[in-house]
Amino acid sequence: MGMAALFNEFEEWFAIRDGHDDDNIWPGRLSFSPENGVVLEAVRFSSDGDFYQAPDCDTGTITGYLDYQRPTTIINPWVQSQGGGSFGVNTPFILSKVQIIGSAILKNIHLTDVNEECFIGLTMDLPSFNSWYDPEIVSADSKFSRKKGYVEFKVVVDKPEHKKFSLAENIDAEVYVCANKKTEGAVTSLIQQTYLCLKFPEPVDLNSVLEKVWRFNTLFSFFLGHAMAQNPCRLSTTFTRKWNNEAHPLVSELFFRPIFDSKTEHVERHDALFTRQNCKIDVDQLLNCAVEKSRPLFYLMNMVLFMEHSKKFSPNDFSGFIGCIEDFHETLFGSGSSKKRTLRDRLEKMQEDWSDSGFRGAPELKKIVDLRNDISHGRTVSLQGNDYQDLIYLCSYLCALSRFHIFRMLGLSDEDIGKAFRRVCHRYGRYAPSENAGGDRPSDFSFTVN
Repeated sequence: MGMAALFNEFEEWFAIRDGHDDDNIWPGRLSFSPENGVVLEAVRFSSDGDFYQAPDCDTGTITGYLDYQRPTTIINPWVQSQGGGSFGVNTPFILSKVQIIGSAILKNIHLTDVNEECFIGLTMDLPSFNSWYDPEIVSADSKFSRKKGYVEFKVVVDKPEHKKFSLAENIDAEVYVCANKKTEGAVTSLIQQTYLCLKFPEPVDLNSVLEKVWRFNTLFSFFLGHAMAQNPCRLSTTFTRKWNNEAHPLVSELFFRPIFDSKTEHVERHDALFTRQNCKIDVDQLLNCAVEKSRPLFYLMNMVLFMEHSKKFSPNDFSGFIGCIEDFHETLFGSGSSKKRTLRDRLEKMQEDWSDSGFRGAPELKKIVDLRNDISHGRTVSLQGNDYQDLIYLCSYLCALSRFHIFRMLGLSDEDIGKAFRRVCHRYGRYAPSENAGGDRPSDFSFTVN
């Protein structure tokens, strides 16, 4: 069950099969890092004097051999730059140099058609799922022994856990919890890991796999309240390779760059909105949500995570956020009638449920609508300093409002949501119902925007 380390950076020689042809090779270097993503650099002597040559990227993939022996595929490649070196008495041959960017790397297989349905299983080592599942198979204790004169440490490791679930779309899921050893120099640590494995009823294409990874990571990141990074995944395939006269099933490794800044560390229970220990939704029910809920729900969850941790907030981000809220509302409540509902109508309905449940801090909606209209009609140049301050306050409220409705939709009670808001009081405590309000609608907190 061993997985690659989180964002295992590498740089290796790479033989490009131009046009997926073993007889048409470009020498190159393939690198991967969370900062730069997938970068392929290649060089070859030009046969016809044209140094603006590049490997064929039109098929949607580039195949080749990592370290000149391991089959590997670059997904969605495109040429970032190309050209040649100097031409003269000391450099009589014209070179073609090219730098190619890709969206992902598949190790161990050659995938000539990105739409080929050849993946039958997926194993994910997601920091988001591990933090939410919050495994407790390792416990440690220490005590000072007066008799011996030193501190005694005791570490107990329970047996690994293994649970099976049947999900929507006839997908079988398994959860493995285990402890792994990590040694750095003279320090040895025990790491608790949680693997989520899916088995598909029929082979699927790569986009379907990426959709599943995105959904599961987004869902559990949302429950934690932190945008989490993604480990490389393992993909079981229908391909086999002969070794010692036996056909061995091929398992590919998928590497891809995160969309925005993400956490890689385990989230402590006190810093999470929900973990398994305080979430009243069963594991199988939550796993099913990741499979069967509508895409607008996940777009909004993803946008909330982005807006909560955005380092470069912009009016266009705010406008896009509003659009996600509108799409979610239509999914949740429907269009209502043949007449299209306005943004104000949708926000009023969401705010009414929020306030009736005792949640606080509902602002006037006119400012939200006016700001969205100004941004959508290109009037951002007329925004003043106070408007940008209002955008920040309103964004915080809209994130909380969205979380309230999403958590409700997924099956959590208003009481549980209020407790979660108070648990991370530095972010959402001001919106939570007063603990001594007795269920009545409180009026001791609000904020206004001019």
